[in-house]
Amino acid sequence: MATAVSQWRQGLINCITNKADPFNAITCCMCMIACLPPEHRPKAEEITAIMPTRKDWMDDPDSALYEQEAWKYIRELAVKAEEAGAKYISAIIASYRT
Repeated sequence: MATAVSQWRQGLINCITNKADPFNAITCCMCMIACLPPEHRPKAEEITAIMPTRKDWMDDPDSALYEQEAWKYIRELAVKAEEAGAKYISAIIASYRT
């Protein structure tokens, strides 16, 4: 599992660093979350509540606002994914100590 998460994290970092595509970054982050056991994943409500929404063409003709929201979303989603992963690893380490 650690290898899979690491590979998805590399993709996420690449998308963020190169400003290539926030939507690919979101996909990488969602896949990182999917690698975790269900009980250790962020709740769906936490993820979908902050998800970007597409605007009408007249309100955002070049999708700049939508893309800006997507970058904001990936920053928040990446934190949730990393926190969930850290809590999962901590739980595993704690189980070995008992």
